[in-house]
Amino acid sequence: MRRPLFFFGVILLLGVAGCGEKQAPAEQAGSSEPPTVSGQLPPAEVTSKPGDAMISESGQAFPVEGLYLNPYFDDAGTLTELAVKPGEPFRVHIFGETVEPYPTNAIQYRIVLPEGIDVMGSNEFEHKSVSTGDPRVNYMLAYDCQPAGRMRLVTYICNATPEFKGGEVQMQEGLPATGINFIGFVSCEFVELRATGGSATLTRR
Repeated sequence: MRRPLFFFGVILLLGVAGCGEKQAPAEQAGSSEPPTVSGQLPPAEVTSKPGDAMISESGQAFPVEGLYLNPYFDDAGTLTELAVKPGEPFRVHIFGETVEPYPTNAIQYRIVLPEGIDVMGSNEFEHKSVSTGDPRVNYMLAYDCQPAGRMRLVTYICNATPEFKGGEVQMQEGLPATGINFIGFVSCEFVELRATGGSATLTRR
C-alpha cells in the first residue's frame, strides 16, 4: 500500500513554492570559514524548489544492508569521539552511506544529543531541494537524486552548556508523536529504504 510521507505532503500543500538556498561548495570541501546558518532552531525551516512532491511506498521492517546514517565530528567523516568544554562550539556532521542498487533523493531521522548540548544552526547538502522538521524530533531532507556512495548531508553547529556532562550522539527513528517512525532514505523511485543509525561519543573536557 502506498502512502505519502508527511514530508512530501507538506511540500504538496505549499504548492512547491520557493527556492532553497544551496550551501557553498567551499563548505562541502571542509572550508575553515564559519558555515552559513541555513536554519535557526526553532522554528523548523521549510524551503523548496519545483519538482519536490513525491509519494513513497511503505518501508520495510528491517534496515537494508549497507545503508547507514552516521554522525561524525569532522568534515571527512572519520572522527567518532570528541572532548568539548562548556562554551565551546563544535560540529556534528551527518553522513549518509548507501550501496548499489540504491540511488537516493531523501533522508529522514531524529538526532539524539546529550543533555547540555544546544543546536545553534545547520548547514545542509549543496544538492538540497527541501527540508522540514526538527532534528531532535523528526527531520526530513530531500535532494537531487544521488548515486550510491557516501555523502555529507547535514552539519549541525552545536554548543556545550555548563550542564553538559558527556554522552552519546545517536541517529534514531522519529518520535512516535510525529506519526512517522522512520530512519532511512527514499530511493529515486520513491521507495522508503530503512537504514541503520550510528552513534558517536562526546565527553566533557
